[in-house]
Formats: sequence, structure tokens, C-alpha cells
Amino acid sequence: MNDFLQKLIDRAGLFLILVGLITLIIGASGGFQSSIVSIPIAETSWRIFISVIGFIVLSLGLFSIGQDYFLTKKGTGISIFPVKAFALVGRSSVYKQANELVCKCKGTESILATSLGRYSDEEGEDVNKEWIEYVEILARKIGEAKKEDQRMEYKVVMAFQPDGKGFPPPDKLRAIKRRGNAFVKHDALDRLSIMSIDISWSIDVLIIGSENMIIGFPTVGKHRDLMLGIRIQNREFVENAIAWFNEFVWKYPKAIEWSEEKIRELIK
Repeated sequence: MNDFLQKLIDRAGLFLILVGLITLIIGASGGFQSSIVSIPIAETSWRIFISVIGFIVLSLGLFSIGQDYFLTKKGTGISIFPVKAFALVGRSSVYKQANELVCKCKGTESILATSLGRYSDEEGEDVNKEWIEYVEILARKIGEAKKEDQRMEYKVVMAFQPDGKGFPPPDKLRAIKRRGNAFVKHDALDRLSIMSIDISWSIDVLIIGSENMIIGFPTVGKHRDLMLGIRIQNREFVENAIAWFNEFVWKYPKAIEWSEEKIRELIK
């Protein structure tokens, strides 16, 4: 029993990170559902409260691991290393941090992302202004990099299934058009790559270069607002996240590529 307790203590950081992430996802997604039990959380205030608790637990886990700086457990294939993490509370905070990181790019980075929120024409530009600004900043920065013969690009994976005629659902079509028009405006449509997969996301991801990424926790509902996020700054962590994105997200089975020609047809 003493050996078991000691091993549990040794792995307390990983345990806290796991519990924190689960709690964050439950809070951000509005509850927990399975074939056995369903626990809905209807009140937005409770969702935010539970998500904040999850973030605190996650932060404690990261802090615990950070105490063992440069610790590497060899022979098990598990590497433990410290990371810098920043809490982003509220939609504006998430997009502000994303925009700042994009603006700081040198022009050689690959921007890898999921939808990072959703644009809805029905709600008007006031409700969607952060998302619109984020897409505009992305397109402008990549357009500037292209003019300087830099290789900066934006690869995004969206979650939807085309209809019988091969068209995206209305809200996804609007999002593609918004991205496409912004990149055409800045003469950078050839730097925009879009893939769609037939599953929905519980979290959003934005990977900027090889040192920074944002994990967003969208609420469930009409707006799918990014009410919480975490910015992670660590080269080793982000490089592993890039490998995960390229191998398991971008190459997801039955993923559909929306080529430059397809995007031009959609935005006519």
C-alpha cells in the first residue's frame, strides 16, 4: 500500500491535469452524457464556475510538474517537462490572445487550427466581430508574408458532412466564404487549406508556429462561444501537438479536402 501511495504522489501532477481537463470539458460542454448516465448543466453561470474549477485544478497539475524542471523519465517513453500556461476567460480574451500571437509571427509559421468558434450570419456582425477580426488578421498577416516570399500558411479542419449535392451546411458555408473572401482580399487564397471531417469537436485548437498554442473550450448552444481557453507556451509540447494534428486530425479517415478551386466556386 505504501508503494502504491508513493507512486500516486509521484504522478500527482498528471492526475491533476487529467481531472482538470475532464472538469473543464464537462463545464464547457454543458454537462456529461453517456449511454448510462446523463448530467446536464443548464445554467451558464454553473458552466463557467465548473470550468474555472477545472482550470484551477489543471493549473495545479502543471505547477506540480513544473517543480521537477527538466525531469525526464527515460525507458518508459514518457517525458515530463514544464510549460507556461495562461488562463483566457471570456470570448474576447481568447481571440485577443490568438490575434496577438498571429501578429507576432515572423512569416515562416504554419497556423494549424480547428474552427475556433463559429460565425453565424443570423446574429449579425456585432455578435461575431471577434471571429471576423481573427480571420481578417490571419489573412492579412499571411498575405504580407506571401509578398515577402515567406511560407506562412493556414490549415483549418472544420467539422461537418456535405449534403447530397456536395455543399456544406449553411453555417459552415458562410464560414468558408468568410475565410475565402478574406484570403482573396489579401491575395493569399493559395495559403488557405481547408479539410472537413464528419465529427464534431468538444474543444478547439489553434497552433501557431512551434512554440505557442491555444486550447479553447466552446460552450454548447447557438453561438458555441469560446468562453474559456488556455494558452500553452512550450516548444516540446507544441511540437508534439503539431505531430498529433498532422497525423490524426489532418489525415482523419474520410476527410474531405476543399481545394482552392472549390473555395473559389463557393465564394462567387
